[in-house]
Amino acid sequence: MKTIFIMMLLIYLNPLTNFGQDFKSVFKLKKEIVLQQNDKSFISSIHDCFVDSTGIFIVDSKLAEVKLFDNESGQLKALLGKKGNGPGEFITPVAISVNNKYIFVSDIGARQIKVFDKKHLKYKTQFYILDGREIKAVNNRIYSAYDDLQSKTSLHIFTLSGNHIEDFGVIPRMTLDYKLVSDGVSFDYDNDDNIYEVHEMAGQIYKYNSKNKLLHSLKLKTETYKPVKKGFNSFYSKEKSLNWIKSWSHLVKISVLKKSNLVILSYENYTKNSANYILNIYTTNLQPVYQDIVSKYRLLFIDLNDNLYFLDQKIGGSSIKFIINKYGIIK
Repeated sequence: MKTIFIMMLLIYLNPLTNFGQDFKSVFKLKKEIVLQQNDKSFISSIHDCFVDSTGIFIVDSKLAEVKLFDNESGQLKALLGKKGNGPGEFITPVAISVNNKYIFVSDIGARQIKVFDKKHLKYKTQFYILDGREIKAVNNRIYSAYDDLQSKTSLHIFTLSGNHIEDFGVIPRMTLDYKLVSDGVSFDYDNDDNIYEVHEMAGQIYKYNSKNKLLHSLKLKTETYKPVKKGFNSFYSKEKSLNWIKSWSHLVKISVLKKSNLVILSYENYTKNSANYILNIYTTNLQPVYQDIVSKYRLLFIDLNDNLYFLDQKIGGSSIKFIINKYGIIK
């Protein structure tokens, strides 16, 4: 116990750690991409995003569509799917991942992953999945993140055709105790296929090796979730739960800069009238580098060249302008 305490103390007192770093001193703006909207390309919300040479894929959960925009001009290139129960249609799409051949979209409303041909942007097939708050196509496999309270695992592997391979990953104790099936799970991988995972309602990072064995976990400085000890179910269903949710910081995303070997943890932090984001950056050994970087923008995606894509929403009258800001990290 004494050894663990000393190790944690060294992490938090690491002289190489920069606290309260200014956003502009860490990230450099490369390009501002305004997503062009009209009757066909109207955007209601952006739940998830993927960017490669094909363009900017966004998941619009409210309209149940995937939209592909040009990554230079911001013009709409294609629409994938529409609201419905048929092949290639969505009920509640929430996550997307793309490889060199296919586009994978997690539709938690239908409990399916819908697969589209990337070259022709046409629906190909679909397969059943219990949930899938976040998905990634890695080495001819699909990794899906959700807390399965029955198997007590949070990461689930499938073949590209939907055959189940393996389940692994930790579920936080409080999630099991309170049966928090809505606990968000985020994960990413590095160049050595190590997996990094966080849960929305627990202040801990988990690192697994390429064989899905737990290598290391890092307890964050504070718990981000304050459980209600009595009457949780009735409390959660009442209107005052909204104010309770706003009283704590949500761990919303973990991402890996694969060239720089850095891990970025993003929190959503509510203030009285709005929300902002706190970014913490670690080495892949989970040593802190930058802590408490305040951002006005939500981090959506990091590509293989370590470009970071942040979402800026500007409200004007009755419309919302959606802007994807492309940043690089200043080394």
